[in-house]
Amino acid sequence: LAFLLAFSRWDDAEAVAMTAVERFPDACNLFELLGMARAGDGRHGEAAAAFVSAVEGGCPAFRWTTIGPVPEALNDPAYASLLSVERLTAGLRETDDRECEQRLRLLAIRPDAAAAEAVTGEVLFRDKLEVRFAGLGFLTQLGTDVLPSWETLLASDDFILRKHTLRRIREINDPAFIPLLETHLEREPLPRTKQLT
Repeated sequence: LAFLLAFSRWDDAEAVAMTAVERFPDACNLFELLGMARAGDGRHGEAAAAFVSAVEGGCPAFRWTTIGPVPEALNDPAYASLLSVERLTAGLRETDDRECEQRLRLLAIRPDAAAAEAVTGEVLFRDKLEVRFAGLGFLTQLGTDVLPSWETLLASDDFILRKHTLRRIREINDPAFIPLLETHLEREPLPRTKQLT
């Protein structure tokens, strides 16, 4: 099965995977491989159904997003329900940094302001730069639609986070940030960060 998938023999791989899941229905990874074969063939609705079975069978919730041809097709509507804000933010605080970063990057595929509060919380809670950058990237996509998130980040005691936040605001370059920055200017204690503000 791995050989067939490696050489993009999608039809043959699907046939082998179907036999495999019938013989070993408890092996969730076989459903992932079945989904991969279907995704490679461009049948994303059927691939999504296989990934649902994989997750229900005990596979990591979003591992399927990293395999074979799937990462390039994640913006296909067939995967929208599997990558909903509710799914991606559920239990986010309990994840390790690697999974948190992955989920934040998946949220960025279809940016939705409904995730802003959860993402902001993780950017504040975690100190790993990759996680923070993924979260700030997501918020940057939403821009001034999530002004409370930007305000929360600028109020952080972490001056490095404040600097990264200010740089993102500068990239967005929207005058709607001016009142927020004027307020922040009054309370920013560090000279260089004040200058950036």
